[in-house]
Amino acid sequence: MHPQVRSVGSPCLPLQARLAIDADTAAFALRIPKIMKSLELLVERIILSSRSLKKK
Repeated sequence: MHPQVRSVGSPCLPLQARLAIDADTAAFALRIPKIMKSLELLVERIILSSRSLKKK
């Protein structure tokens, strides 16, 4: 595949498409901290439940 086609800022993409991709990327980047936090909570819950199962 041509390296130019793969990159987001390639000239063959119209400006609107590039802006849309940038907006998607930015929106996802803003959601990452929330995703990480919920993953942390999920892991904590799994650890706690596995501990309580071992105690029984």
